[in-house]
Amino acid sequence: MKKLRFILPLLFGLLIFVSCDDDDDTDGYNNWWLTTGTVVLTDNSFYIVTDDGLNFGQEEDEVSASNFEDGMRLLFYYEVEGEATDSELLDYYIELKDYDEILTKPIFNFTETTNEEVIDSIGDDPIHIVDTWFTGDYLNVEFKYYGNNLLHYVNLVHDSSNPETENGEILLELKHNDNGDAWNYISWGVASFDISELQQEGEESVDIFVRSMGYYNEYEYNKVLTYEYSSTPVEAQSQNVSRKFSEFPSPMIK
Repeated sequence: MKKLRFILPLLFGLLIFVSCDDDDDTDGYNNWWLTTGTVVLTDNSFYIVTDDGLNFGQEEDEVSASNFEDGMRLLFYYEVEGEATDSELLDYYIELKDYDEILTKPIFNFTETTNEEVIDSIGDDPIHIVDTWFTGDYLNVEFKYYGNNLLHYVNLVHDSSNPETENGEILLELKHNDNGDAWNYISWGVASFDISELQQEGEESVDIFVRSMGYYNEYEYNKVLTYEYSSTPVEAQSQNVSRKFSEFPSPMIK
């Protein structure tokens, strides 16, 4: 599994940006945005396909393509430099201010052979889903939880003992193990879960029901999503546009 650490300058930039968000000045941090996307490597460079389907590239190669892998999921902080009118591939040129790799994982399946120790390690601590959207075969989940400074585990679980809702939707639950961490402040994160194993032969889409355990010991979010199979891994299926996030990044998850 991969650890997700949001680098310190990103947090500082976000703090500065939030403080400036209501300023009427259109310069500086008011033009900085935070969003998610997928890296596409080319022969000598790279571009990023955002989750709302825009192609971002660099006018100057300030950040080297050697920092990335093809298909890497990114949370990145950027400023638009202008429309890419000289390119048939790109929509905008950006200055990439800061970035970090998004945690990517497969679905975790509980089966008859899954022992109690493994189930306990997945956890059943409260976690709040803020938003969900698809990017190709990834279900992206934006979430919040209480924590302090310990490593937390986040997984999307399909339980074979309770595989579907009464309406036939595939039941998926976002589960959280806080490892006994103190509830001192709200942390924030994004994870991308590969749900391609849910594809059904002869079908073009499948309905899934996503939920999480809230802080009042009851299920929340409780949302039906339609997963349409994508032939291209970076094809967006949502209107998750770039936005100025108001929450602080999480310290550490995996």
